[in-house]
Amino acid sequence: MSEQYKTAAKNLIEKGFNRKDMAAFDAFFSSKLVDHALPPDMPDGLAGRKMFYNVFLAAFPDIHVHIEDTFAEGDKLVMRWSAHGTHNGELMGIPPTGKKVSIGGIAIDRFESGRSVEHWEQFDQMGLMQQLGVIPA
Repeated sequence: MSEQYKTAAKNLIEKGFNRKDMAAFDAFFSSKLVDHALPPDMPDGLAGRKMFYNVFLAAFPDIHVHIEDTFAEGDKLVMRWSAHGTHNGELMGIPPTGKKVSIGGIAIDRFESGRSVEHWEQFDQMGLMQQLGVIPA
């Protein structure tokens, strides 16, 4: 199963993020998704995950995500990723700066029946804010 999870992650990144194909989110995440990484005021589950993605896509329309590493064991997949893009749209109240940014993060997903039913994620939010000039470096 671990290779299946790695392939699913690659499809999510390549199709969902880099080609902007929202159907990739439906293929990767279960409709019963429990998402532990959503900010406050976002809907729960898959709807919130899609909304959060759209917030970033609006802020960084040229976003490109790379998979750095994937590890799978049992029903879990760990993915270390990096992303870069240009801040050309509003990001949660921050007006566009035109600045190019690079960030990294780690996502963990638990699978059932071939789809992620539980998602955790951490990414360098402090570094992002510093690169945007919102807080001092």
